[in-house]
Amino acid sequence: MISFRKGLFMAVCDLRADPPSLDSLGGCVTGLIKLLVTLGGIAAVIVFLMGAFKYVTSGGDDKAVGEAKATLTWAVIGLVVIAVSYAVITLIGKLFLSGPDALLTFPNLMP
Repeated sequence: MISFRKGLFMAVCDLRADPPSLDSLGGCVTGLIKLLVTLGGIAAVIVFLMGAFKYVTSGGDDKAVGEAKATLTWAVIGLVVIAVSYAVITLIGKLFLSGPDALLTFPNLMP
């Protein structure tokens, strides 16, 4: 389990620079945000599929259909929120900074 945690950390945060700089910290933040967006998207799709399964197996019961529709609605809202938040960060990075990930990174302040 320790090797998995270390492997996941190294996949998200590449802090092998000697000495670690603010660029490597910015890369860590960028990797973490991308990981969270990916996990959030996967979770939203799973919740959507659960809602679809509830809807299909509701058997015409009005209460079950209502619960399934609510689950589907919240899953779609979650996907939209995740997509819009990532799009806004990327858009700000492209328009005002040097690239799509520029908002998530820090300038190199080392001489």
